[in-house]
Amino acid sequence: MRMVFTALCLCAALATQAQHPLHFTATDPGAPPREHGVDFIYLLAELSFKPEDKKVMGKVTHTFKAKRLGVDSIFLDAPGIQISSLNLNGKPHSYEVAKQGIVLRFNPSPDTAQLNSLEITYTATPKKGLYFIGWDDPSNTNRKQIWSQGQGTDNRHWIPMFDSQNDKVVSELRVTFPEPYYVLSNGGLVSRKKTKDGQIEWQYKMPAPHANYLIMLGIGEYKVLEKKSASGIPMKLLYYPDHADRAEPTYRYSVEMFDFFEQEIGIPYPWKTYSQIPVQDFMYGAMENTSATVFGDFFCVDERGYRDRNYVAVNAHELAHQWFGDLITARSAKHHWLQESFATFYNWLYEKEAFGADHFDWNRHNAAQSALQASREDLLPVAHSQAGTVRHYPKGAHVLYMLREVCGRANYNKAIRRYLRSFGFKNVDSQDLLNSFHDELGLELDWFWNQWVYKGGEPHFHVITETVTNADGKPEARFIVRQEQEEGELSSVFQMPMNLAVYLKNGQVVRSRQWIRSKNVTLTVPLPDGAEVDFMVADENRQILSKQTFEASPEALRNMALHAKGLLDRYAALENLRKVSLQDKRTVLLQVLNSPHEFHALKLEALRQLLPSIETDPEVLSAFRSAIKSSDMELQKGSTQLLLPLLPSPSILGLLPEIQALFNQANASYQLLENALNLACRWQPERAAEWLAATPALSGNRGKSLEICRLELTVKHQLPQADAALKSLEEYASPRYEFITQTQAWAALARLDYLSPALLDYALVAMEHSNGRLAGPVRSTLKELLSRHRHQAMLNSWLQAHPDLAAQMQSKIR
Repeated sequence: MRMVFTALCLCAALATQAQHPLHFTATDPGAPPREHGVDFIYLLAELSFKPEDKKVMGKVTHTFKAKRLGVDSIFLDAPGIQISSLNLNGKPHSYEVAKQGIVLRFNPSPDTAQLNSLEITYTATPKKGLYFIGWDDPSNTNRKQIWSQGQGTDNRHWIPMFDSQNDKVVSELRVTFPEPYYVLSNGGLVSRKKTKDGQIEWQYKMPAPHANYLIMLGIGEYKVLEKKSASGIPMKLLYYPDHADRAEPTYRYSVEMFDFFEQEIGIPYPWKTYSQIPVQDFMYGAMENTSATVFGDFFCVDERGYRDRNYVAVNAHELAHQWFGDLITARSAKHHWLQESFATFYNWLYEKEAFGADHFDWNRHNAAQSALQASREDLLPVAHSQAGTVRHYPKGAHVLYMLREVCGRANYNKAIRRYLRSFGFKNVDSQDLLNSFHDELGLELDWFWNQWVYKGGEPHFHVITETVTNADGKPEARFIVRQEQEEGELSSVFQMPMNLAVYLKNGQVVRSRQWIRSKNVTLTVPLPDGAEVDFMVADENRQILSKQTFEASPEALRNMALHAKGLLDRYAALENLRKVSLQDKRTVLLQVLNSPHEFHALKLEALRQLLPSIETDPEVLSAFRSAIKSSDMELQKGSTQLLLPLLPSPSILGLLPEIQALFNQANASYQLLENALNLACRWQPERAAEWLAATPALSGNRGKSLEICRLELTVKHQLPQADAALKSLEEYASPRYEFITQTQAWAALARLDYLSPALLDYALVAMEHSNGRLAGPVRSTLKELLSRHRHQAMLNSWLQAHPDLAAQMQSKIR
């Protein structure tokens, strides 16, 4: 009965929001779906390669039907592809070559009931979509791989196709490639057999339709870690044979998150298999290709690397996409948030399961800060093709979190199940999601969509709290809330339920949930007779994505920092204490640091505020010593990072024993070791050789971060091995290494102010690389080096020695 009463109250509250017509306020060129007159049903691609030439030899067979009568032509995306032959329904058919593809004309128009077969034989040397890694490296330092990245519309560069997200096909790939290479594609492995010339033909087939941009191919040398979900889905987790020690840390929790999503989402995993493959030089974090995720091999970590940046969140994100993005796919770019926001929200949910509620709340905090920052640039809504990464990923995830809070978890999950069942293997838009909530729950949520999906911005609450005696002589707490955000076509006054909490000095907490419905509102909470208020919290634990300015006394802030239930309320109190003198907050900051269960981000905020007194206050110095020795590695890394700018002093040098102990800490992460090494060499440069010898002889996972740090310090402190170290850095900046090692080496060389003719050669190759995370940083670093007058003569000599490359180089550094 209590649950029924709660549901009735929710319906009554939401009914007061009724009759809000939907407002699409921002013009969006990405709103209309791409027009197409035929429905592509099946795609069979038969492929072989000349990897040294970066060449694809292929035959693709499309099966399609006309969607309407009178279709007189179709256009296939095929930029740069050379067509050898084209047959329609078994007969040669004419076609016209356009810059971006080919046009086929029909006479007569095909009947809508007619099933047609279009067979195209072709070759391609793609610049996008399919990437050949390491085949041009005569040193064989690079791995040799071929892998695809189809999103947004890049698969068209290696397979002629209708490359748009609003058409779905069942795909089949038959790939011929020599041993010992492993081939992975979407769906189940139907067969693996030897060809007459001794190569291997791999045949993969999807069990159901998916969007063309999700078609994938991955080829390389791998071993396979095989797992199975509780529901029996086979999982193939690929790893490099020389990195067997990284397989378990990389794929940690993979089975658990799979089981969690099937339970939480309530819809069985929609494909029959699931595989994952790491690749070198991937330009993003990962890609949710249907049933076969590709991810950057920089996520392949050992135990130490796991403690710096692991694959868990990205792993969960891509797995969630198998439902949100692959099973259901946005109809057009305007509704891209339906894929990325959902995947982000569900990876948050699994992270909460794995790492706890504080971790989850900190994700929400970071999302809110990112969204508020983005709104300083523009007020585009979440449902907009140009909304940007922040809104499509973290802001949209927070919007879904608020939607679940408004509806309740069980109701939210019920509506999501209807949404997925109704639109499985189809395309969706934002209205489809809204209708699913309405049809399943009977709730009118247009008001929510208007302010959080179709409009931009976020509320800025200015909150004043007070305690008063009402007309009946009863005590009550008042929250005076004013919304101060910009109002206009793209943003407006927000309406939301707000959780209020009044903490009393006797330890009791009085809570109330009330609605904000106007720009200025006063909310009242009745209090027990004789109640003494300690502090008051509006929007407890920051459930609403907003900026909140509130006024409170130093005493209230101190008590809130220690005793508020919500992590984000305690953090908000600490943030507001920044404006309070050190004398008035010192004790509470030390109490935060001494709290055994407080989240590391709050402890680091306390350390940050105490840092100016580290040399004069022994207790502050002791607090840093405890942080360095902590069992919480995030606190260890953060506290040592805070110390990096400090110059040595007798007090600071008192921390050296703790810093030195980090070199022998068995589980120390690579970042922690780097921090320790940099601190020791900064504080006692005369002992640099000793500190370098004490550092474990490890390279690091993400690039060769720790090794590059050691090499840089060897050169910086002019140790006997400096010349050899400089040559090693130069080597790591070459195209013979993956992009993170290159960018880290370039950054170290820039700090050392070193440039050579060989580095100019490497820079030009890097700046032409398809991975912008290599090309961009190297270009910026080179321009920074060349801005220093002493390197100009070297550049001029290089340009004279390479007249055929001079214009290319000058265009890059202009």
